[in-house]
Amino acid sequence: MRFPYAGGSASYYHPLAQSPTLLPDTEVLAVQYPGRQDRRSERLIDDIPELADGYRAAELYQWAPAPPLTCPVTTLVGERDRQAAPDDVAAWREHTEGPFDLKLFSGGHFCLNTHQQGLTEVVSKALVNRAQQTATARGDAR
Repeated sequence: MRFPYAGGSASYYHPLAQSPTLLPDTEVLAVQYPGRQDRRSERLIDDIPELADGYRAAELYQWAPAPPLTCPVTTLVGERDRQAAPDDVAAWREHTEGPFDLKLFSGGHFCLNTHQQGLTEVVSKALVNRAQQTATARGDAR
């Protein structure tokens, strides 16, 4: 499983990794970008030019077209998320030729904090479906 960087700590996914409902051979790997481990100790940005430098980097990013993915994509979003609106998240459908699933949770941007069980169920179901598809493709369906 891969979880995209979401601005927080990789340890956020620890409860999911420890969930007894995941398939026994499932590994959860959450990658944390260097320098993100001690966010609480960072000084506040109170200098507008310094803040602008961060936005400038985002403005300079150039997306390059690439072939769509072929793997399944499952997205999780809060129905009232203003930072990643459900309609915007649904656009990920265009980036895969595989199955696409959009799961809505009640709440806003941090809705998964209060929906750990629902998150685990969605991930478990997606993994079981993928394992079954792989087994069927290999001809060893159970």
